[in-house]
Amino acid sequence: MFTGIVEELGKVAERNGSRLRIEANLVLQGSGLGASIAVNGCCLTVVATDGSSYWDADVSDETYSRTNLSSLHAGDPVNLERPMALGDRLGGHMVLGHVDAVGHVVAPA
Repeated sequence: MFTGIVEELGKVAERNGSRLRIEANLVLQGSGLGASIAVNGCCLTVVATDGSSYWDADVSDETYSRTNLSSLHAGDPVNLERPMALGDRLGGHMVLGHVDAVGHVVAPA
């Protein structure tokens, strides 16, 4: 679960097929292989990392087709958040980070 509060502004280092590499610092603290990190609100799993400056995720075609991750290019900024831990202060909302549906904005409010 996530709170929806962005912890760090990361940067896309590389997108190579299904592999997405993100440059980050803060969200890597206490995170290792198998950890969940939200990227622009979408929950991704760490599949490789150097532990201090980057991490990789494998993103499925389905996830690319249903999120804004498909429009990312090297150098683009991304919002990053680590999952909540039991006992953490809840300062935002409970967010799963999993795509349930796709909507389209027809006009700004």
